[in-house]
Amino acid sequence: RLIVAGSFGSIDGTPRRGLAMLAADGSVAPWNPDLYGLVPIAPDGGLFDLTTHAIQILGDRVVLGGSYAAITPYPSGGFHIDPISSLLVISSTSGALVRPTEADRNPWYPVGSWEAVWALAHTDAGLAAAFGQPGMALFDATTFDFDATASAPFFDVSWLATTTDAGVFALAVPYASPSPAGVSGATDSVGPQADAPQKLVLAGVIPRWKNRVAGNVVRATVGADTVAPVVTAPRVVLATIRTVASNAVPSRVVWTGADAHGSGVARYVLQRSTNGGAWVTLSSTLKSPSMELTLTPGVSYRFRARAVDYAGNVGGYVTGASFTPQIVQQTSTAIRFSTGWSTVSNPSYLGGTAKGRSVIGAAASYRFTGRSVGLVSGLGPSRGRIKIFIDGTYVRTVDLYSATTRYRALVFGWGWSSSGTHTIRIVLAGPSTRPRVDVDAFVVFR
Repeated sequence: RLIVAGSFGSIDGTPRRGLAMLAADGSVAPWNPDLYGLVPIAPDGGLFDLTTHAIQILGDRVVLGGSYAAITPYPSGGFHIDPISSLLVISSTSGALVRPTEADRNPWYPVGSWEAVWALAHTDAGLAAAFGQPGMALFDATTFDFDATASAPFFDVSWLATTTDAGVFALAVPYASPSPAGVSGATDSVGPQADAPQKLVLAGVIPRWKNRVAGNVVRATVGADTVAPVVTAPRVVLATIRTVASNAVPSRVVWTGADAHGSGVARYVLQRSTNGGAWVTLSSTLKSPSMELTLTPGVSYRFRARAVDYAGNVGGYVTGASFTPQIVQQTSTAIRFSTGWSTVSNPSYLGGTAKGRSVIGAAASYRFTGRSVGLVSGLGPSRGRIKIFIDGTYVRTVDLYSATTRYRALVFGWGWSSSGTHTIRIVLAGPSTRPRVDVDAFVVFR
């Protein structure tokens, strides 16, 4: 595939709005993130500038460098223009915007308001970006945070060139950086480790740079990435809006990874132990720190994860807490219902029965000991809303409406970092046209 980034509205007559993926034969591939719709702008404004000068692909992320700004009109007439970012990070699978987010859009690095990224290079020390007059900056290749320590010799927002053409506008790594060895199946293989500093060529017009460099080409050495990436302990959360079976609880294992001052996390390895047994590799090629899977009630689980960076450095395993999923039927005496709930029989329910009610204000509560809890209920055209309280505090309203009827749906999940005693309470909240709610079961991670 060939990803094309720039300033355009269509490719071969197909709207692509600034970003397009082409197949080997030149045809337009289905992947179509619309940059004009993805870039966060003021609610009352619009996109003023969307110009891409550089592109890098890091695992499952596409990094775009350029100049992106928004225009916001004044109520009395006229307008002002605000920079959005000089870097955009997009998921290569979903096309969703990863950075910047609305909270950190202006800016998420200490760069002057109108600086543009002219070139990008992936190095052992992180992602290098050529910013023109301020020079060259390095970013963490995993989080994309500005790396002030690594950038210090090369980057200065206060530096003013003697001519408007001066600055660093091109970057290149003279030789390829080491890459992790290929993996197949569930093999937990690792790649070579970088053992020498890389050379990074900075090109532009640089008459004088803080008494350090003269000429129009700068050769700099960036530190070799010899530090292994790190992860946090995996934790398991319930995967809501999935279907629960008597022998299958939909779940998601999540953790975080970091490779400070390094080449970035290239992949993750996830392993599982059941009932205290040997560790089994579930995947060694995960591009993001999460994995969906189903768990069996009554079985004890434990997960551990580690990371491998682009330089081949392998981090150590970090292990999460042991836990056991359990399905608690609505017939349990630990679940308390207000008056008026009736038993409903249907083979589609877990265990064949559920408790139903159609009166606003009706309630049910369950006190338990565990680290996660979830509610199993039904969805459908006649199903209403429920207010959910955890340990007496309101946390969410869940709407159980669906155009089609679904049974055994995990409609809500909540979790804690450690096991403890808690209470979940649900209250029927209408509307009067569809007040029906069924309590099929609760799921608990003990």
